[in-house]
Order: sequence, then structure tokens, then C-alpha cells
Amino acid sequence: MIAGIKKALAISLLTFVGLSSSACSSDNKPEVQAKTESLAMASNTETVNYDTKVGEIKTVAKAEKNKAVDFTFMKDGKEVSFKEYTKGKIVFLNFWGTWCPPCRAEIPGIIEIANELKDKDFVVIGVALERGSLADNLKKVFDFAKDKGINYFNVLGNKDIIQAYGGIPYVPTTFIIDKDGNIVEKIDGGREKADFMASINKVIK
Repeated sequence: MIAGIKKALAISLLTFVGLSSSACSSDNKPEVQAKTESLAMASNTETVNYDTKVGEIKTVAKAEKNKAVDFTFMKDGKEVSFKEYTKGKIVFLNFWGTWCPPCRAEIPGIIEIANELKDKDFVVIGVALERGSLADNLKKVFDFAKDKGINYFNVLGNKDIIQAYGGIPYVPTTFIIDKDGNIVEKIDGGREKADFMASINKVIK
């Protein structure tokens, strides 16, 4: 019996070590911003519309078991719902952070996937879990996305979306969602492009 307990502890330790090497703890999750700030900010004489690349989450619907959670966000000056934005599409929903090395490492592969599957009823959405004020985080993610050539839309995560998707103890965490809004797979930790494609190919036609 003691031997069995030792074996179970060893397996748990190996699992933890493996995940911790491919993911970042999100213990310091973003705080909910108490005030709403403009998505368009002036830099000298130039106005930057951040919501062309990253938007603020406005509302989050109640979670349903094994279902994608609907939420609304700002994009191109309009409030858009996740449900309508992804209607009839397979969704690759990636929780990440600019501060997380494994998150940054998998982004080039995600960019390639988004480009290769853009005509296959497939959409990638990033949920950036950042630390700081809303205004600072919008600029940070916008600049990061522009610098890295990110070709998919991102939203700034908040406590409501984190809780709705089960807490998200580590990033990156990715959900593969089918065309009917069912969560078919949750992927904890960073992955290579080939690993993501193996999961996507299970549901894509």
C-alpha cells in the first residue's frame, strides 16, 4: 500500500513538473477594472484605435457545462458578441499573456494555423490575461500583436471570463470549440503547431 502511495505521488509530481515547464501560473490574474477607459488614445497628434486588434470585454454570460461561454467585446468601435462572431465556425480560444514565455513561444504556430485555416470556417481568438490598468494593457497587447504579426483578434481577459472558463490556473490554456459551441478539448500548457493541428483535425471538415 505504501508503495502504491509513493507511486501515485511520483506521478503527480511528474505531471506538475511537466506542466510547469510549459505553462505560467496565472495566480496574479488581471484585476477587474473599476472604470471604463477609452479604446482610442491620442499619441501626440495621432489617434490609435486599439480595438482593431484588441478589445475590452463588456459582458460575460452564465457558463453552461461543456459549452463555450458567450461574451461581448469591443471591436472596430462596435460591441460584438462571441456567439455571433464565431457562428458556424470552429473556434481556437487561447488564454495567454504577453508576460508568459510559453505563451509567446507558441504564438508563431498559432499565427500559421490562423492563416492556413482562414477559409475553413475556423477562427482564432486570444484572451490576454495582463497585469495593469485597462489603458496600459490595451496598448501593451496592441503593440505586441502588431510587433509579432498576430493575425487574429484578442480581447483583454477579466475575472468574469476567467471564472466562466473554469478558473484558468495556468496559461497558455486553449479550448477547441466545435461549430455547435461545444468545448471538445481543453489543452493545458504550451504546444507545438503539430499538436494543435492534431486536435483541430478531429473536428474540422
